[in-house]
Parts: sequence; structure tokens; C-alpha cells
Amino acid sequence: MAERFNISIIPPGTFGGALGHRLAENGHTVRFHFSQPTKTWVFGNTRQHDAFPGVIFPHNVISDQGYRNVEEADIVVFTPRSNRAHWDFERIEPYIRKGTVFVHGAKGFSKGMTVLQMIEKKGRRPDIAQKGAVL
Repeated sequence: MAERFNISIIPPGTFGGALGHRLAENGHTVRFHFSQPTKTWVFGNTRQHDAFPGVIFPHNVISDQGYRNVEEADIVVFTPRSNRAHWDFERIEPYIRKGTVFVHGAKGFSKGMTVLQMIEKKGRRPDIAQKGAVL
């Protein structure tokens, strides 16, 4: 049997939502970290995401408000809009535990760098910069 992972997706927009749906279908537990309470409530009660009308997400996709449960993730998939990547990363960084695999799935650059380049330049989290991957 294939190994199953706890995967956090931040934020669960169109790309993150589609990826989360596929990962859940493959048996992984996926946690969508919403920044807006309304989106957290709607997803938790309807299993639907506003970017995917009519699609019902599997029950192993969990909605979460905020970032404190990021600590439980084996893998963090970070899919922000490029122009917000640095700001969003600053908010989630304290919750990423050492040894967690970090996947940066944003397209484009923010301030001329990918998030992994920014992390490496700041030198605060070499564990993320070394174990990170870019989709």
C-alpha cells in the first residue's frame, strides 16, 4: 500500500484546490487553510469550493481557519498569487515545523525571486530552502 501523507494547502485557490482534490482522491488527508472565515464555513458545511461549481470534495479534505494546524503537515503546498507570496509566507512560516517538505506552487515571481530564493536569501529557514521543491 502506498504511503499516505497529511498535506496542507495554503491558500486553497484554483490551483491549490484542484491539486488538493486530486491528492485526496489518491488517499492523502488534505487540509485547506482558508484566511476568510466564510470560506472555511462554506467548505466545511457543503464540501464545495467556489472555484469549482458543482464539485463535491472528498471527506478527507478538511477546511481550517488560519494556520496553527500547519504544524501537523508532512507536506506544505504553498500556492499563493505571485504578488502576495512573500507576505503570505511571512504569515505561515512560524507554523512550519522543521523537517516538513515545502512545495512552492506559485507561478511567477515576487520581488524578482521565487519564495525558495527569498527563504534562502534571508537565511532563517535553511531546512525549508534545502528541502523545498517548485512545481
